Amino acid sequence: MQQPEYREGPGRRASAALAAIRRARSLPVRAAWLVAVTVLLAAFALLNLRHVLAGAAFTPYAAGNLAALLAVGLLLVQFALSSRIRALDRAFALNRLLSLHAKVGPVAGVLALLHPVLIFMPAAPTGADIMQLWREGLGALALVIAGTVVATSLWRTFLELSFEAWRLIHQLVFIMVALIAVHSLVLGSDIWEGWPRAFWWGIIAVFAGLTAYEKVYKPTALRRALYTVDAVTKASRDTWNLDLRALNGTALEHVPGQFAFLTLLPDQGGKALRHLPARLWRAARLALYGKAGRAEEHPFTISSAGDDPGVISFTIKESGDYTSTIGNVRPGTRALVDGPYGQFSHLVLAGGDILMIAGGVGITPMLSMLRHVAARGGPAVTLVWGNKTEEDIILRDEIDGLAASPSGLKVHHVLSEQDDWPGERGFVTEELLGRILSREELQRRVFLCGPPVMMEKVTKDLRRLGVPRSRIHTERFALE
Repeated sequence: MQQPEYREGPGRRASAALAAIRRARSLPVRAAWLVAVTVLLAAFALLNLRHVLAGAAFTPYAAGNLAALLAVGLLLVQFALSSRIRALDRAFALNRLLSLHAKVGPVAGVLALLHPVLIFMPAAPTGADIMQLWREGLGALALVIAGTVVATSLWRTFLELSFEAWRLIHQLVFIMVALIAVHSLVLGSDIWEGWPRAFWWGIIAVFAGLTAYEKVYKPTALRRALYTVDAVTKASRDTWNLDLRALNGTALEHVPGQFAFLTLLPDQGGKALRHLPARLWRAARLALYGKAGRAEEHPFTISSAGDDPGVISFTIKESGDYTSTIGNVRPGTRALVDGPYGQFSHLVLAGGDILMIAGGVGITPMLSMLRHVAARGGPAVTLVWGNKTEEDIILRDEIDGLAASPSGLKVHHVLSEQDDWPGERGFVTEELLGRILSREELQRRVFLCGPPVMMEKVTKDLRRLGVPRSRIHTERFALE
């Protein structure tokens, strides 16, 4: 099997990033993370169950407290999953962590709801008691916030919430954590003394540390590593390529196929602000919304190979409110780049030759890999790429040029809405893949990226063609 070759020069940047990912993905490191989470949740449960182990009855009241403790434990896990901690991303990949985050949230919400139900099951408070329930009221308000966050996440599409509104609602979790901290310290009989008290204060300190990392340290670090848009070029009918240059001369080190969170700042975002109130206001907006002004933060694949240490590129399709005006971005615009993240890379996941299947703009992570292979050597690649028409083929001259070079790239264009196309027409289906691909190509590692419906269907088609699920690697566009 032909392996990627690392030569002298800028390729060492990818080599260093790859080495860090491989260390983090090792079985001992991954196992250590999983053991740590298991021990943490067990410690939360032990705060309550130690009474049962000592002979006390496991009453509905005790069950309610146990539900609350486990909910807080899962909330801490939620914080870690969504904080973009580099060590966790290198071990498990941020897109998988955020997928897990979306699944754990409802579980924590159900446990939080069970807490008051079980606590008040033996006897509901009377009218005279209600005036004394301010401490319980803090918990009730935290529960309302938790329900709001979970509901708006599960039904964001149905509620037609914008990314901005959804993200703003998510900021309520920091208020929720403060309410939970006070509520638990004044009412939590399981944590009033001894090691449980010290453990609980330690958990509060961890919450505070994660908040400071996400809302203070990260925005400050990003502002110290500003980028400026160097060039904006058209890649297809509705797709644009943005080249960003690091103002400090050194762009982030990334492995081909990774992505980053991009924030294009408005004009005032890049200006030096001399007055302290203005600087504090801008810092607050960056911390709360990941922006300065009306900019938004969104994840995009880094499409450059990483050969230029001072420049990174993003290839972005006009597909929504935010990206519909991406072609109007002017050179000189300042930008924040948070990354790199993810493991969708032939250097990380593959060993040997590769089969790539892309739908539309799903080519962008593969474009980075193809450029890296062409520049630095690597495996043979077969690309099956579905688009609507010829005008939708992104950077067609470059892709066809790579196919004509000795790089080992074979390209199959499949167009669904152009009747006069002389090549393959229709959609990427089981029949088409079985016809145009050899048995050897179907035994390769598969990299699949495109619209969710397309990826689900092609994954099933590949399975029917005998490709094991473990050899099919996918990358999804939406991470929120």
